[in-house]
Amino acid sequence: LSVHSNLYVVTKLRKRDGEWIVPTPLPATGSSPSGVVDQASIASASCRPYIQLPRSAHPSIASIDDDGVYLLDNAFALYLYIGKAVPQDVRDSFLQYDGSSHAPVVSTTSGTGRKLHNIAWQMRSFCSMGGVGAPLLRPTTAPVVVVLGGSGDQGEHQHGQKHTVLEDQLVTLLVDDTTPHEPFYSDFLCQLHRKIQASMDG
Repeated sequence: LSVHSNLYVVTKLRKRDGEWIVPTPLPATGSSPSGVVDQASIASASCRPYIQLPRSAHPSIASIDDDGVYLLDNAFALYLYIGKAVPQDVRDSFLQYDGSSHAPVVSTTSGTGRKLHNIAWQMRSFCSMGGVGAPLLRPTTAPVVVVLGGSGDQGEHQHGQKHTVLEDQLVTLLVDDTTPHEPFYSDFLCQLHRKIQASMDG
């Protein structure tokens, strides 16, 4: 994740996105032969409840629309990006404002907000150092950082749209795009492969 971020589309959550899913175990197929992993243990492990995640997308600027809402995970933070053309009622379903700082945070009262909290929990669990059941899910707890599109006066996008510092930071995490300082992700992998091959050929 710290190399290739994950991008999720949360504009229109599916019915079960953000909800607990309890898989149905398959019927037993008989006893396992000697020396083979116990099939019952495998079935039990595969039927642990989990939170269904939203649809994923390529971490590219081409995947992001002005009227969309997205969650980007780079292992250190979860960026909730709300496009500048998202209607106010949709924004309100995702956000509330801190009483003291007035900063936007994920809503704890709306159904959408609660689903988003569940999704963030599951994403942190998927990236645990010792598996989903580990007591320490990540080296650090990834905070949810709210990024409001088109709300700043710092920085400038290639199309002339003004961006906040957080928007500029988020754009650098869209690793499927080429930047002035770094290659396209697949180009980076090709260069790395060539260097490894050259080292092995020696």
